[in-house]
Order: sequence, then structure tokens, then C-alpha cells
Amino acid sequence: MDQKLPHQPIAGLVQGLVFDGYYLLNDIRVKMSRAGNPYLSGSLMDTSGNIPVVIWNYTGEITADDAGKVVFVDGTVDEYNSALQVVAKCLVLANEGDEAFFDTKDLLPFAQVDCQQCLVEVRRMLESLDDRDYREIALAPLNVFSDILETLPAAKSIHHAYLGGWLVHTYGMMTIADQLCKTRSCYHNINRSLLIAGCFLHDIGKIDEFKRSEYGLVADYTVCGKLITHPVLGAFLLQSVVALHPVDKIRQLQHIILSHHGQPEYGAAVLPQTIEAEIVHYLDGIDSRLDIYTAALSKTKEGNFSEYIRALDKRIYHVPV
Repeated sequence: MDQKLPHQPIAGLVQGLVFDGYYLLNDIRVKMSRAGNPYLSGSLMDTSGNIPVVIWNYTGEITADDAGKVVFVDGTVDEYNSALQVVAKCLVLANEGDEAFFDTKDLLPFAQVDCQQCLVEVRRMLESLDDRDYREIALAPLNVFSDILETLPAAKSIHHAYLGGWLVHTYGMMTIADQLCKTRSCYHNINRSLLIAGCFLHDIGKIDEFKRSEYGLVADYTVCGKLITHPVLGAFLLQSVVALHPVDKIRQLQHIILSHHGQPEYGAAVLPQTIEAEIVHYLDGIDSRLDIYTAALSKTKEGNFSEYIRALDKRIYHVPV
């Protein structure tokens, strides 16, 4: 007999709903209120989305180290700052015996594409690069880390924060860049090999930046991730092949990696100073924002505005079909 409890998707939660069930825990922090009382703040996640959660006067054992684990929650959906949140009266870590009551397929957000086929397409595109050096430099980490890259999330939250998210984000950028090279032949100064290789490598440092949970999601950042960040880690990674390829080509790729966040206040080590670096920077922003829009619109009825989206600093409107 199936003992699993019916799962209430986060996307279906509405204000005033009293519910319980199993969810993934994310971004967890124990804080102090103005009155000096401890409370737990974080978010719950499942395949349909995520929602902030808070439990007041918290004296339990959950800490930030438990991010990415499954919890049982009993609470009420409330509204805070014009957005929904869960006010929990019970929030406890699931144990081995609880696994009979939930299905991880309900909880784990994953890419809505065939990641194995996506990886094949990434390889095909890299192998098509005319420049042998850029081709080999990009294929080297793909050959070593393909198993990791197939399931790696692109972030802890905000955009592409699901299994396979790194691959979806990277392949999306590579595809747009390739079409740009094909359709805008007037931009004759674009080096296609450098641009495509730069798109593939721009977030390669996230392999070492993330600390992943037992389910493969980003639970936290590694010490290197916090101290150095993924652009610098990615630039370091290319040093391993510097003796095999021209230094100037290594430097061009490192420049793309180090500048793809655009501005120092957003994590760039240097401003984009080549046309390829400029394109990678904007493609990174476009693809990231499109994923945020997609997630928000999936939870917003046509003809309505979404809840406030912190990453975009606004609400968005779902245009009726």
C-alpha cells in the first residue's frame, strides 16, 4: 500500500491556506527579532517553485548547514510585503523513516529538457569551432566534468536554480550567440570561435563555487566560492592549459570570464573590453532574466501582475494570449 502523502505544490499555495507536507529547505538562517527572540528564516522549494518560510521563537536544531535537506512543515500561508510566505508552527528535518511519505520527484526542481541530448549539442557546437585552440581549450573541461555539468544548477536561487540549470543556461547563450554570428554578418569583427567558447566557459568556475546537497542542489557556497567567486575560479581553471595553447588566446577567454558580470558592483573583475566579452555579458543577463520571467509567469494568471520579484525589482505582467 502506498503511504505517500498527497503533495501540495508550492505554486498552488494561496493566502490563508493551512497545510502540511514535505519540502526542500533552502537559504536557511537563524536570526534574532528586534525583541531579542530567535526565529528561523528561509525558503521552501519543490518542482513548482519556492516560497519564503519563517517560524517565530524558534528553538529547534535546524541551522544553515541543513540547506538542501527535506523537511516536514506544518503552517499557514500569509502575506508579507505584498508577497506570500509560510508562517510555520512546525518545521523539522525528515528522517529515514519519513522517506515512505514523500516522493523526491515532487520536490526536486529539474530542467524541462533532455540534459543528455543538450550536452551532446553543446559538444557538437564546440567541435564546430574553426579555431583549433579555442576548440580544444573549451572541450578540455567538458571532457573532464561532463557528468557534473549535466546536473549542475546555475545558482543557489534566482535563476536556473534547478538540476541541469547550468547546462540550460550555458547552451541557451551558446545558441543565441551562434545565431547572432549567422544572421548578423555585418558584425564582421566577431570571432565566432572565441564567442562560443567564451559562452561555454563563462560560468565554468561554478563547479568549484558550489557546495551541493545530497540531492544535487546548491546548499551553500564553498570557501573558495565565498572568497574568490566563480569568475576568478573559472579564470584560474584555464591556467591548467596555458602551456598547451597561445597565451593571448587564453587571456581573451579569461577576460570574458572575468568581465561577464559587466560591472564591479555586480562581481566583474574588469569591464568588458572586447566585442565578444560585451556579447557574453549581455547574453548572460538576457538568458538569466528570461528564466526569472518564465518562472514568475508560470505562477501568474493571464491578465494579472506577478508578485514582487526581488531579482527584477518589480512585478511583471502576464499578457493574455
